[in-house]
Amino acid sequence: MAVQEACNIGAREGAKKARDKQINDEKETSIKLSKLFIRGVFKGYALTVNGKILSNQESTVIESKPQEIPRVKASFIVTDEMIVDAPDIHLKDYIYRSAEEVNA
Repeated sequence: MAVQEACNIGAREGAKKARDKQINDEKETSIKLSKLFIRGVFKGYALTVNGKILSNQESTVIESKPQEIPRVKASFIVTDEMIVDAPDIHLKDYIYRSAEEVNA
C-alpha cells in the first residue's frame, strides 16, 4: 500500500512540474538592458533577450529624471523581414492571462 501511495505522489508531483513548466514557457520573455563593450571599452547599451541583441536596433537611450523611474527609448529600423509572418497578438487575451498570474 505504501509503495502504491508513493507512486501516486510521484505521479502527481511529476504532473505538477510539467504543468508549471508549460506555464513558465508561455510567459513573456524578459528584455534586459545590456552594456556593450569593444575590447573592454564601454560603448553603450542594447536591449537583449536570452543574451542575444534584438535585431535592427538603431539606438538605445536611457532617460532619467528626478523622482521618476528611468526609461529606455529604443529605435529600430523596420525591414520587410520584421513584418512577414509576424504573429498577431490579441491583447485582451494577454491582459486577462497576466491578471490571472498576478492573482494566483
